[in-house]
Amino acid sequence: MASYKQNFLILSLCLSVFLFIPIRINTIENDFDKYLAKYNKTYNTTEYKQKLEIYRKSLNVIKKYNAVRVDDNISAVYGITEFTDLIPEALLSDLLYPKFSHLNEQKPLIWSSQSNIPIKIDWRKKNVISDINNQKDCGACYAFTTIETIESMNAIRTGKLERYSVQEMIDCSFVTNGCDGGDSCTLLEWIKANDIKILKEDDYPLDLVERDCRIKNISEGIYVKSFKCENLVNNEEAILQYLADVGPVIAAVNAAPWHYYIEGVIRYHCDPGTIYLNHAVQIVGYDMSERVPYYIVRNSWGTNFGSDGYLKIVIGQNMCGIANRVVTVAL
Repeated sequence: MASYKQNFLILSLCLSVFLFIPIRINTIENDFDKYLAKYNKTYNTTEYKQKLEIYRKSLNVIKKYNAVRVDDNISAVYGITEFTDLIPEALLSDLLYPKFSHLNEQKPLIWSSQSNIPIKIDWRKKNVISDINNQKDCGACYAFTTIETIESMNAIRTGKLERYSVQEMIDCSFVTNGCDGGDSCTLLEWIKANDIKILKEDDYPLDLVERDCRIKNISEGIYVKSFKCENLVNNEEAILQYLADVGPVIAAVNAAPWHYYIEGVIRYHCDPGTIYLNHAVQIVGYDMSERVPYYIVRNSWGTNFGSDGYLKIVIGQNMCGIANRVVTVAL
């Protein structure tokens, strides 16, 4: 007969094994399955394996990104988001080992009382910024940001904020690639050269699928008078001047690290090189009153992204390549 001590030892071992089971089955696969359920995503077997590998590598990227945060109240926080498994796997090595890191940090621009611009500007508070868009699987960020900025400039001019047609740009511009990408400057060149009337969204609704151009003979619409595309690297003061004096602007950016963005000011891990520019956004303001001054940037990934669809990027370091290609529009 087993002694009391032997029985206790056997019971302890059994309990240890029992308690260890949940730990063993709490794998990355289980975490990924919970992630898919949370965001209502489904994949076939091949896609599942690919997305699982992206998810696994993303955990390492997120850990690396958060490791260098110098101020919990300022620097960007990264984590698993709805957009994490949408990033191309080919970019993951660049994200894990970015060529531009906190070691390259320059001093951000500092506002001076002698400056001829306000210490902060937020065009959202002036009723000239329309609601956040969600481009979903349609890679037409160039069309969204172009129309968003045209809407803003029209609202500044007329005092009336109205929605205009992104779908018209997707369907009708033969110089871009519809939902497969494009460039805001190229789109604006086409609009201006062909004297394109930009229709209201109600007259040409958004459906996020590239179709044959269906422009109708509608009298209402607006025209682009002029636009300017500039490289403002080492001259971000000019971006602030535009935002203060003119209105919101368009910027081409490297948005790959944004798939992990939760909140805060992006200060590191976002390569500024032109070869990494892969997205277009609207800059709607800035704040120079904070210890780390930042741009207020509007994205087109829906309100679940970042802070209700917006993010913050440090001013003065060409972070994410934000100064490489800046576009202003006049109506």
